[in-house]
Amino acid sequence: MECLIGKSTEQLEQLAASMQQPALRGRQLARWMYRRGVSSFDEMTDLPKSLRATLTNSFAVRAATVVGVTRSDDEVTKFALRFPGLGYAECVRMPSRGRTAICVSTQIGCPVGCAFCASGQSGFHGNLTAGHIVEQVLTALDSSDDDDIAQASVNVVYMGMGEPFLNYEHTVRSIRLLRTEMGIGARSITVSTIGLPKRIRQFAEDEPQVNLAISLHAPTDKLRRQLIPRRCCPVRELLAAVRDYIALTNRRVSFEYVLIAGLNDGRSDARRVGELLRDMLCHVNVIPYNATGTDFRAPMRQRCAAFCELLRQEGVNATLRASRGRGAEAACGQLRARMEAEDRAESAEDA
Repeated sequence: MECLIGKSTEQLEQLAASMQQPALRGRQLARWMYRRGVSSFDEMTDLPKSLRATLTNSFAVRAATVVGVTRSDDEVTKFALRFPGLGYAECVRMPSRGRTAICVSTQIGCPVGCAFCASGQSGFHGNLTAGHIVEQVLTALDSSDDDDIAQASVNVVYMGMGEPFLNYEHTVRSIRLLRTEMGIGARSITVSTIGLPKRIRQFAEDEPQVNLAISLHAPTDKLRRQLIPRRCCPVRELLAAVRDYIALTNRRVSFEYVLIAGLNDGRSDARRVGELLRDMLCHVNVIPYNATGTDFRAPMRQRCAAFCELLRQEGVNATLRASRGRGAEAACGQLRARMEAEDRAESAEDA
């Protein structure tokens, strides 16, 4: 059954016209789905009952079923969504100081295979559509107290499962739906990428007001390829594309640096990162490793703080990010991995 999430107001107006309905009905559909966040046609009380019945018989509002929810002591909530024919995706809701950050996935699994990431460890199973990505935001906001979810203070971060720039068309289309249909400002949206130079430059043209974050994780090509085994371009080539992006947009870029004990957390690593970035309009988020079942471990807190301080001494703005959501299996891919393991166990029992 075709789902309507992912269609623009204009497309919904065209759908209404194909059903011999006025364009107003399409605008009402868009408002109920994107602004009010309803998930069934029966809730759309200003539509005629006959139209609601017709829509229910022919379409669905959303595609996914929420099959898993975990919560941590720090109020982070993670959702596992099953998309028919694709598998499980994850999204995370993180409230903080009057705002809510929602982390969304762009793919089922990930083709990049980062050594420290649960998504990369489980392989790649397919791309999500723009509608699937927007649906994650709506799912995370279902418990919001706002009648009009566009009035909620929301940041959307594309930092979940998958590499957004390897699903570029649907990533950009979903951003435009968030902006135009849900009223989320471009500067409240951040896309995180391992760094594909061609796409970085294209993104500067397509969405210059959306925030860009680069997953760096290492200052040398050898170490970066160890951590990011596929689709990893040379550091100098990556930074050249980032400089072009900054020149085109005049926007500050964030660099994400997952700190792993004994691997990329040394004084020399910090100095090299500083040398690479000190003349750039950027900020570094230093992130202690969140365990995902590998042999990696996070450095001691004091060592993480020292790494940040060394970056500052090199003239680079840096922040040590607090780890959140450990009790919610909030590291990328953790909840999905458990749901798939449970499915395999059930299948084995049935056999």
